[in-house]
Amino acid sequence: MCRMEKCGLKWDTMVRKAAGMEQHRSLVNVLMCQLSREYDLLLLTVKYAYQ
Repeated sequence: MCRMEKCGLKWDTMVRKAAGMEQHRSLVNVLMCQLSREYDLLLLTVKYAYQ
């Protein structure tokens, strides 16, 4: 899955590149990264709740 370092790197790239689609793509990557982390947490919570 998505690692925090990877997210940080993508975020830096987004901040540095001010140009059009490159920035947009990086922002999407950051959002997807965030979502996948939250999804992992949700799965863990559900898993432990139903043990």
